[in-house]
Amino acid sequence: LYIYLLTMERFLFGGAISCKIPENWIDASNIRQVPDHQEVWMNTETDSLLVVEILERQSSVADAAAAKYFFDDLAESNEAPGLTRQFKVQSEVQKIIGIPVSATLCFGTGIQRVAMGRESDILGNVRAQEIRQVHVELCAMRLPSVKTDLLVTLSTPGNPNPHDMVLESLQPTDVFRHVLSSFRIIDWSLFGEE
Repeated sequence: LYIYLLTMERFLFGGAISCKIPENWIDASNIRQVPDHQEVWMNTETDSLLVVEILERQSSVADAAAAKYFFDDLAESNEAPGLTRQFKVQSEVQKIIGIPVSATLCFGTGIQRVAMGRESDILGNVRAQEIRQVHVELCAMRLPSVKTDLLVTLSTPGNPNPHDMVLESLQPTDVFRHVLSSFRIIDWSLFGEE
C-alpha cells in the first residue's frame, strides 16, 4: 500500500544537503535549540522526529555493525534501558542516488521504550513521564572520503502498550523512503576538505 505524501524539498545545513520532507512537518529549530551538527524536523500531530546528523566517522565500527552501533547510541541518549530495545539490521531499504558510490549505506529498524516529555515543569515540580514505544528507522551513510558518518533517523512514538509494536512486522515508512530517495549532498565543503 502506497500513501501519497505532499512533500517539499527542504534545504539543510545552509543548503549543503537537500531532501523531500512532508510539507506539514516543521523545522524544530523554530521551537527549540538544535545542535549545529543536526537538522531536526517534526510532525506535531504524531510527535515524529526526523533527524539528519553529521558525525565524525567511527572508524573502529565495522560497516556491518554500524546501524546497530548508532541505534544503541541513540537509545543511550534517550535513556532507553537495554532490555527495552529491539533492533534488526535491514537489507537496502532505498537507493540513494545523491551520494557517491564509495559511500556505504547501513539500514536498520528498531523499537525503544522511552520516557516522553519533561521530568519537571517550568517551576521545577516533578512530573510523571509517559513511557511509550518508539519506532526508530535508521540509515547511516558512511562517507570515508570526508571521514564522516551521516546519520538519518526517523523516530515515531507508538502507543504505551508494549505489545502494540512487533519488531518483525515493522517496515520502512513512506516518509523515510521519501526522505532517502530524494536525499542529495549539494555542497561537499560542509564536511571540510575532501
